[in-house]
Amino acid sequence: MYPQQPQHPPIAPVPYPPAPPRKRTGLVLAALAAGLVLGAGAVGTVWAVVANDTPSDARADAEAACGALDRFDPDLLLDEGPDGLTHNYRWSSAMTLAQGAAEADARYRPLAERLLKARDAFHREFELSGEAMDHLDEARRLCAEL
Repeated sequence: MYPQQPQHPPIAPVPYPPAPPRKRTGLVLAALAAGLVLGAGAVGTVWAVVANDTPSDARADAEAACGALDRFDPDLLLDEGPDGLTHNYRWSSAMTLAQGAAEADARYRPLAERLLKARDAFHREFELSGEAMDHLDEARRLCAEL
């Protein structure tokens, strides 16, 4: 027979240490990049659809500027009270609309420039005569050609 071996308790398997938590930074960064790209694409698409300044929009702005200029009476600009204020707003509106049209379509830049030159001359002379009226007359001529 065989010699008897000493009786030892059975050896339990050694547990492996727990695996370190997996770092998900790569996955998080990929998800963040994908979100930014998709978000930027969505914003760009909405912006392109909503804020589409086509030449026809520029023409509408130029025509509106000419309409305000047509109703503007330079003789009433310096009147005190509602008449003066009304004509001041019309002139300001004509300048603003013409600038918007010029930004969208360079064909309307001469109109915007004439109105701005008239404003500058008015600020120098504080009256609508001489150089300021020459620029306003040229702006009105440009409006007639639209």
